[in-house]
Amino acid sequence: MLFGPWGRALLRKVPRGTGEERGTEDQIQAGQSRERRSVPHDLGTIENGPSDTRNITRAGRITTINIPYNAEKFKRRNMRIINIINLKGGVGKTTTALEMGYILHHKYGYSVLLVDNDKQGNLSRGMDLYTDSDICPTARLLSGEPVKDLIHHDGIDTIAANMSLLTATYRLTSGATSNAMGRYRDLRKARNQDGKPYDYVIIDNPPDLGINVINALMVTDDVIIPTKIDQWALEGLDIIGDQIVEIRQVNPRIRLAEALVTMYRNTPACNAGLDWLHKHNYDAFDTAIRYSEKAAECTFFGKSLQEYSPRSAAAVSYRRFVEEYLRRTS
Repeated sequence: MLFGPWGRALLRKVPRGTGEERGTEDQIQAGQSRERRSVPHDLGTIENGPSDTRNITRAGRITTINIPYNAEKFKRRNMRIINIINLKGGVGKTTTALEMGYILHHKYGYSVLLVDNDKQGNLSRGMDLYTDSDICPTARLLSGEPVKDLIHHDGIDTIAANMSLLTATYRLTSGATSNAMGRYRDLRKARNQDGKPYDYVIIDNPPDLGINVINALMVTDDVIIPTKIDQWALEGLDIIGDQIVEIRQVNPRIRLAEALVTMYRNTPACNAGLDWLHKHNYDAFDTAIRYSEKAAECTFFGKSLQEYSPRSAAAVSYRRFVEEYLRRTS
């Protein structure tokens, strides 16, 4: 069972209610779903939250949007490190990391550091920071360089990755260097441009349990496991759960570890998968991320889903998920 004796105290069910709750993307855009009516603004709303107009600069583009937020409602006192992980690719790990970082920063006003821990560098590409010509910042972090020299500051700050991370992980695994664990502890010392600790550090991991992933789990507070409803993705949860149980012996900071259902459609197959999760007592967020073609489209335009199609089914779901996460961890 996932997360052993410490993780199953409360089984939270992913929503499986009426068609009105799950609504199609067209229904959401037409204002017919219950969730759409509760999110009247482009980036959602928090009850009684003030509005703020900000210029968001990214890759040379300036976008002015109205951002309702209330950071006081979920006030952070200490840095929180989140690991996004699954052993299966194509389940929405990078999208979840990017959308979560965007919403936490632009909607709630938190300082956010994104860490690309995947040699493929998809998160870095999403932040328009990918380059294959140098040893990447994440590889340098894994090699022991101080984190302060590795951060790209740009509103949502980033530590980028590329294929050079493969060489760095190989050196640690092969024993070419000593002290292979604890290489990411310096993330706790990361500071934003104001010299203050980040509210959130979000680590996007590859679909494996390499030495770089183990190092990331050694410093994490929360583990979020995006998963599609298919048998291969669901069966991989046990392996991750066993690894988290072991890591928790040396990192008792891990307080939340739950699955996040992604690419959800109201179909017999998806509902059967949800039944499987419940039957096997897996902890999961109440919010499921609805399927939307916009999630793939936005990558071609170099925009987050919240920028590209804020009223799409997936964008609305991600805002709802982040609010649930904040409620659960505040």
